[in-house]
Amino acid sequence: MKRVATIGSVTAIIAALGLATSLPATAQFQTALEVSRATADEAKKAQQDIDNVDDQTKDLANQFSADQRQLDASLRYNRSLSNTIEGQNRQIARLQDDITNVASLQQAVEPLMEDMVSAFEKFVDADMPFNLEGTNGRRARAINLRDAVNDPDKSASQKYRQIIEAYQLEAQFGRTINVFEGAIDIDGVLTGGEFLQIGRVELFFKTDDDSVLKAWDNQSKTWGDISKSFLPDLKNATRIAKQQAAPNLFPLPLKRAAAAQ
Repeated sequence: MKRVATIGSVTAIIAALGLATSLPATAQFQTALEVSRATADEAKKAQQDIDNVDDQTKDLANQFSADQRQLDASLRYNRSLSNTIEGQNRQIARLQDDITNVASLQQAVEPLMEDMVSAFEKFVDADMPFNLEGTNGRRARAINLRDAVNDPDKSASQKYRQIIEAYQLEAQFGRTINVFEGAIDIDGVLTGGEFLQIGRVELFFKTDDDSVLKAWDNQSKTWGDISKSFLPDLKNATRIAKQQAAPNLFPLPLKRAAAAQ
C-alpha cells in the first residue's frame, strides 16, 4: 500500500517537472513542490482509508468468528434440549399410562387396606394387654386406622402409609422391653402397679409394695400368680428396661416352657 502511494508521488513530481520546463526555475520548483505535497497528502489519505477498511475487515472477521462459535454452541444446546424433550415426552407417556391404571389399582388396594385394618384390630384384641389405653395406645391406634380407611378426604397413599406405620410400631413391641404404670382387676378390686413387658414373650405385673406378683396367661386371658422367688430377677429386668442397669441375661418364668413340660 505504501508502495502505491510512493509511485503516485514520483509520477506527480515527474509531471510537475514537465510542467516546470515552461516556467522560470524558481516558479518551476515551487510548482513541482506544491504538486508533490498535494500528491503526498492524497496518498496519505488513501493509505488511511485503506487502513480503516482493513481494520473494519478484521473487526467483521472477528465478529463473524464469535457469531459462528455462538451458533455452534446454540446448535449443540438445541440438540441436547431435543434429547431432553424426547425423554420427558416418554416419561409423560408412562405417567399417562400410570394415571390410566390408577383407578384399577385403587380398586385392588382399597380391599387390601380394609383387610389389613381388620387384621390389626383382631391382633390387638388377641395379643397381650399392654399399651392398650390412652390417646397413643394400641386400641386408639386401631380406631384411628378404621377412621382413616373410611375417610373419603384421605388419599389411598395416605391411608396405606398410616397402616404401615401402625404395623411397624407393633413389630417394634416384639423386640423391646418396656415398663409402664397401670392397674388390673384382682378379685373385683382395681389394683395399681407396674407392668413389665418382655417383647411378646411375657407380661408381668407387680404392686409397688411387692405384695402381688403376677404373669399374664394369654390363652385363658387371666392373670396368674408366680413365685415370689422371681421377685429379685423381676426387679433386675425392670431396672434394665428403665436403662438403670446394663443389659444382661435374667431368669424369669415362662408359662409356655412350663406348659411344654
